[in-house]
Amino acid sequence: MFSCIQRCCKCAERRSKTPFSNPPTDIEIKKIQQNLDNLISFNQTSHDLSFPVINEVQNMLKSVSPPKDEGVSSFSYLLSFAFEQIGNLEFEGASLISKFLSGLLTSYNTNTPPNLSEDFGLISQRYTVTTQQIYNDLTLFKENVIKYIDTPLPVPFGSTLTITLRDLIKETIPSSNEHNFALATQVHTRGLRSSVCKQELPKTNIWQMVYVAYYDGCGYVPGSSLLEVLYPFGYVTDKSPIGIANDELWVDKPSIPRVIVESDDTSYSSFISLVLLYLKQQPQSFIVPWQQKDNIFYYGKYSLMESFSEFRDWKLATPEFCNWLFIDDGFGNIINPDACGLREDVIRNWGLRNGDKIPRVVPNDLPKEGEKIMTFYKIKVEMAQMKIDMQQKTEK
Repeated sequence: MFSCIQRCCKCAERRSKTPFSNPPTDIEIKKIQQNLDNLISFNQTSHDLSFPVINEVQNMLKSVSPPKDEGVSSFSYLLSFAFEQIGNLEFEGASLISKFLSGLLTSYNTNTPPNLSEDFGLISQRYTVTTQQIYNDLTLFKENVIKYIDTPLPVPFGSTLTITLRDLIKETIPSSNEHNFALATQVHTRGLRSSVCKQELPKTNIWQMVYVAYYDGCGYVPGSSLLEVLYPFGYVTDKSPIGIANDELWVDKPSIPRVIVESDDTSYSSFISLVLLYLKQQPQSFIVPWQQKDNIFYYGKYSLMESFSEFRDWKLATPEFCNWLFIDDGFGNIINPDACGLREDVIRNWGLRNGDKIPRVVPNDLPKEGEKIMTFYKIKVEMAQMKIDMQQKTEK
């Protein structure tokens, strides 16, 4: 097979007037070959460990069909993102794994090997064939170090434009029996899960962000004109206790467990500390700090829904799905490092329905109806609690 690397090398030789003018020493060749051996091991191991996340994403997103192959460049972006994440690890050789494998992969975009030119139908099939192509080229490099020593590979991220075999002299890439090798495969798997989910999430058209009104339990699309009347989530900063609750969800759907977390500390930082406690019990939520006016702090609160039409016809996403999707709580506290993406980034930037409609600042001043609405809401909560109490007494 006439590989992509052979074509790249011939082009590089034609451009250079004095190719291979600075050949590596025998010691340097051995160092390069050892690092290539470790890259060969990493290429296969990372594929085997991360391959299952493709079906995992399909299952978690409840997609009708498996992720489809969208061509060389599209898949290169997905896999390069996974390789890129390895460069954030702080051990010798992490950056080399990240840049060299990304560079080799990116070279296929402009010098596509024949076996990568076809439509494979599914991402999973392209991943396996691409891994084999990377193996072919890494072994070719290892057997012909002097020939390919200065062949440039394009690095698709950061300030480094290209990388060559000569760069493999600088550091030692960990071998397959080292802990840092295992760390790199873990980060790679996380990266592929993230990039595949980001590509597939908007295709499902299922998951969406919804505003549920405090006073009637009805769901609404964020950013609608109703939001100006319905938004008054907040707490009085000079009265204790402060807290956050899911009463807007629970008030008309008592089957949803009621969640209340409180603190006698009325500071803003205290309120933020309650958010993580709340989200552990109500992980479908996205909370946006808006403004503090007089002695009231206002915030937006939205819920990830699995289905929504109108009025009370809504269904929350499951806690399992949310904990799989969101790495953090939106305030910098990590919930699941193996999840797909940061909460705010996923909601606002990944094509999730209605996520781009959520205001970053409070839409308008609290309306005059606000106090009346809140009074009505409190009555609804009290009535719902009385109904539950009566049911519990009847069951006893």
